[in-house]
Amino acid sequence: MVTNALVILGLVGILAGGVAARAVRLHIHRASLRWWRVQRVPILVGAICAAILSGATYSMNASTRIVGIPFPAAAFEKHGDVWMDFVGAMTLPLLLANAAFFLLMPQIPVLLWLRTRARREARQKNLHT
Repeated sequence: MVTNALVILGLVGILAGGVAARAVRLHIHRASLRWWRVQRVPILVGAICAAILSGATYSMNASTRIVGIPFPAAAFEKHGDVWMDFVGAMTLPLLLANAAFFLLMPQIPVLLWLRTRARREARQKNLHT
């Protein structure tokens, strides 16, 4: 149940982050801002979160650990003293999807900041005309 909710959150997050990244790019271009100046902090935060959290593990129950947030990339199950892994062909793509999720999520607050900035500038422009 928790895993399904995380997967849905991951899909929505990648979609929303991708849309936000495109909108940020357009806002930066329209406002003639320097790309690196706007994007350096979100990219750094996203890269750090991707590096730390893409391979994070959590317990599903007492004997099962899942690797990957929000997409479960691998599972490890304890049978007695032996841990068995469930790693397959989708492990690497899911780890990359986790990294994409964390790289794209910081674009949403950047978009909100740029929109607020654009509204404020438009308001000030209207006051002066």
